[in-house]
Amino acid sequence: MVKKVKQRYEDLKLADNLFVISQYTAMRLHPYKGNSGIWSVDIIKNWRILFTINQDHIPTFEDGGVNLKAIEIIKIESVEDPH
Repeated sequence: MVKKVKQRYEDLKLADNLFVISQYTAMRLHPYKGNSGIWSVDIIKNWRILFTINQDHIPTFEDGGVNLKAIEIIKIESVEDPH
């Protein structure tokens, strides 16, 4: 699993923004349910990297959706099996 965590970390680090990450279907980028402001990407099975958007202003669209192309800074909070 360590290899997969390192791979996901590198993917996150090298991406220009979260939209790039959203294009990797295996990572399944999504807001983490039940924890406002926490986002998640899959590692393997139930394991996830949980992170927050670390920008002064979270860019959104008029409909309230998050503009993933404008999110360039995140903060990894944990690696865990939240289930």
